[in-house]
Amino acid sequence: MSEDASSAPRQLGAHLEHLCELIGGLGEDHRRAAGQLAELGDRLAGQCFHLAVLGQFKRGKSTLINAILGEKILPTSIVPLTSVPTYIVFGPRRELQVRRRDAPLERREFNNAEQALELLSELVTEPGNPENVKRIEHVRLSHPAGILEQTVLVDTPGIGSTFRHNTEVTLEFLSQCDAALFVVSADPPITEVELDFLGQVRERVEKVFFVMNKVDYLSAEELAQAVSFLKDTLQGRAAIGGEIIVYPLAARSALQARMKNDPAELASSGIEPVERDLLEFLAHEKQRALGRAIEKKARDLVGEEIMKIRLRLRSLKMPLEELEEKLAVFDRKIEQAHTQRRTAGDLLAGDEQRARDFVEQQALTLRDRAGKHLSTVLGQAVERFKREAAAEQDVAGAIQEAIPELFGQATRDLSGLVARRVDDVLAVHQERAANLVEGVRRAAAELFDVPYHPPESGDVFNLDTRLYWQTDNWKPSFSPLPEGSLDRLLPRQVRASRLAARWEKKLATLVVENTETLRWQILGSLQKAFAAYRNALDKHLVEVIEATHGAMRAAFEKRKHHAGEISERFEQDERAAAELDAWMSPGQE
Repeated sequence: MSEDASSAPRQLGAHLEHLCELIGGLGEDHRRAAGQLAELGDRLAGQCFHLAVLGQFKRGKSTLINAILGEKILPTSIVPLTSVPTYIVFGPRRELQVRRRDAPLERREFNNAEQALELLSELVTEPGNPENVKRIEHVRLSHPAGILEQTVLVDTPGIGSTFRHNTEVTLEFLSQCDAALFVVSADPPITEVELDFLGQVRERVEKVFFVMNKVDYLSAEELAQAVSFLKDTLQGRAAIGGEIIVYPLAARSALQARMKNDPAELASSGIEPVERDLLEFLAHEKQRALGRAIEKKARDLVGEEIMKIRLRLRSLKMPLEELEEKLAVFDRKIEQAHTQRRTAGDLLAGDEQRARDFVEQQALTLRDRAGKHLSTVLGQAVERFKREAAAEQDVAGAIQEAIPELFGQATRDLSGLVARRVDDVLAVHQERAANLVEGVRRAAAELFDVPYHPPESGDVFNLDTRLYWQTDNWKPSFSPLPEGSLDRLLPRQVRASRLAARWEKKLATLVVENTETLRWQILGSLQKAFAAYRNALDKHLVEVIEATHGAMRAAFEKRKHHAGEISERFEQDERAAAELDAWMSPGQE
């Protein structure tokens, strides 16, 4: 296999296609591996790369995306707009797909940018969908722009606006990003809020492009000062080392230039350098990394199939009595593996219970903290009511606003904490499982004296538990208290005392209800993570046993009952093994 294969997707894709055909032609025992190779080829051909456009509200993120697309298709305004993520994917058919919570996928076609703009305004903006009352998780927009053939653009809610939930949605989304366009503007170049947000972005996103928008209002001297200030701030306050590239541009001018097909104005807008470097990154760095990862996984699959073929060949050649003896020895090895698996299961059950106990303790701590915090919020709201600075519904509003903020953040914090603990626990079990699985392979190779290819990809047995730690579906429990009909006739100070008493009783219920919601969500995620680990281990162990023991047992049965077919199968396996060995050898095509 040449080194170019990992950096040249077409060449690697051709290799995968050939390997899939070769291995698939060896019979039913090899169909699973052929299917996995086909999946790797599909992943290479249709790589999905998420490029998020991030930043503070009013920085021109949606306008920048419109400029990249070449038409005004996303809503823009001087007020905070986007309330849910909008995915823009490649597709010749212009269509919106709307995903709501607990509802089937909706499809809405549109013929032009104006229709798309109108539909999106109803779905993803604060005026059209305040605080996401329509319960939309995300919107997916199909568009024929060329850049989308290599990436999925994502318009995210702006951070730092008056709508805190917009910031929370953006923070929750970061784990899905592969790279980001971080958009600031010239006045001011960057704020404290943006620096804090950037720190969280860099913890989750590998590659960040810095775009300074709205530079058309600056003179050349002012632009140089703004860019220099931004670079100094990123190096000093954000601790970003190495060369920092800032792309000054005027997104609105770029959009107008694209809509008018004016090359001169487009060039002066400054959008072309960021698009060029972005495409360069997508075309090379990302593809190289993906190609290397896929090639390693393919080599692991091929190595396993070579071993299976060699085991079958050895079983077809050796004397039948010797084969029976070796099968008996390997049967005992398999039984030992099952015994080790049961022991590992007992250890895993203990770790799972300790993780559950940790969640229960954290929930009790949260209940106490939440009660004190909401009591403080209530006290402050009642004090404003006493001073006639607020109405009774404002007291309810203060609590209603505090509950999702408090428990939403607590859910994210506890989810992250528990997920890290589970990752640490399962890392130990995964290492033990990998040794168990590879022990079966190694024993078969040594017993039958065939070459053994240790795995290269580093994920012989690996489980991504992050899939189970989703926090965006947390639903707060809240119901307002009606004002007593006679309370309106009482003095305000008396009404305030009665109001505080009613809400103190209600707060206890709200704290319990919301803590239980959070507790059950985390425990459910915990159970899914451990169950997924058990299922993955059991499935993988069975697959390895079938691949090794199955190859030998099938050869044994063929020797006993179909001796006449041995010669033809032997020649086919010899040719396939030789070709696969050549592909696995360094420097071979």
